[in-house]
Amino acid sequence: MATPDKHGDRIDRFVLQEAQRTGKPFWGYEQGPLGSFTLRVAYPWVSNGEVIGYLEMGIEFEDIMQSIRDFLDVDVFVAANKTFFNRAKWDEAQTVREQPVSWDEFPNVLVLSRTTQEMPPPIAAYLAALGEQHSKRTFEIAWGGQVAQAIVAPFANLRGQEIGEIVVLRDITVATSEHRKSIFWVAALCSMIGGILMAFFYVLLGHVQRDFTDRKQAEMEIRTLNEELEVKVQERTEQLLASHILATTDSLTGIANRREFITVLEAEVDRVKRYGTPLSLAMYDLDHFKRVNDTFGHDVGDYVLQTSTGLVKENIRAVDVVARWGGEEFMVLMPQSDMQAARDSANRLRLAIAGHHFDKVGKLTASFGVATFEPQDDLTALLKRVDDALYRAKEQGRNRVEILPGNTE
Repeated sequence: MATPDKHGDRIDRFVLQEAQRTGKPFWGYEQGPLGSFTLRVAYPWVSNGEVIGYLEMGIEFEDIMQSIRDFLDVDVFVAANKTFFNRAKWDEAQTVREQPVSWDEFPNVLVLSRTTQEMPPPIAAYLAALGEQHSKRTFEIAWGGQVAQAIVAPFANLRGQEIGEIVVLRDITVATSEHRKSIFWVAALCSMIGGILMAFFYVLLGHVQRDFTDRKQAEMEIRTLNEELEVKVQERTEQLLASHILATTDSLTGIANRREFITVLEAEVDRVKRYGTPLSLAMYDLDHFKRVNDTFGHDVGDYVLQTSTGLVKENIRAVDVVARWGGEEFMVLMPQSDMQAARDSANRLRLAIAGHHFDKVGKLTASFGVATFEPQDDLTALLKRVDDALYRAKEQGRNRVEILPGNTE
């Protein structure tokens, strides 16, 4: 923006006014006349110690959301309160949009940006119930055989008015057992991406101010720097995810390993002690599995372990956690399940395995032991009791479910 009194080029955007008022760089989200949002940065242009103008850059809100999706492989929905919009202007803006958004899609909010047109039904229901009050939260949703972690964060305009929410969805269908920790990585990476975008603006503006006549060269340097930053972020993200998966996942079956399961079990036991909710544990192994390895070889044995694990995953709830305890022994954690519910669930898993025909091997069975957490229990007592219950199932002839209440040790 040139000196307005000299050139008559006056711009009254809030970002520019704040930069002019404070004499310092100013940035934030600014709402356009038709409802669109833009991240703008205004930077004082100083020559010989005198402010002669301001450099301003902006990036559309939808472009920022798309960048987050590309970096993190997540879907993003941005909803804003209708009270900040004029319906006539909104409807006018939709006539030129490639994918118009209906004012009546939700009662109280408008979806300003979405990285996918296929909105999950639980998110649609959440937005339909949304009022004018917003808060940070995380929750898990499930639909059509898919499970996702939702992260909700309020956002405000430049005047500090809270105008809506950003909803980030991460698909955790394959790795539900590790979603409790992964969400923190996602939040950290979102913050990192925001910092990179702001660094992009400030580096660009710094180069422009130092050598405005060499603008083309400065743009090339910034483009290279931005590409290097993107590569570093991607590499670091892959390293973090790879190390997390390696530390918490069984390499053969793809489910939680023993160390990760103990971590999750400790957290669930603490929650049960606080709130008094039921918690049950099932331990199972494949009957006569050693014969499979001895007769058909370890490759077939690995196939049997992988296939039986898949059968178990298909027949448990999204909140349940299955883990490999060691060898052919596995654990299933069942929150909010009392003894009867846990016994029924274990029997359902037993029937699923017994009813499956394994290639080259044929029919196999599994034995299950079930124990429910009691007030006097600690972690060691619960694990011993479920192990004893499994031993009893094998002693009683295998291919059965045995329970062991806390008062029968």
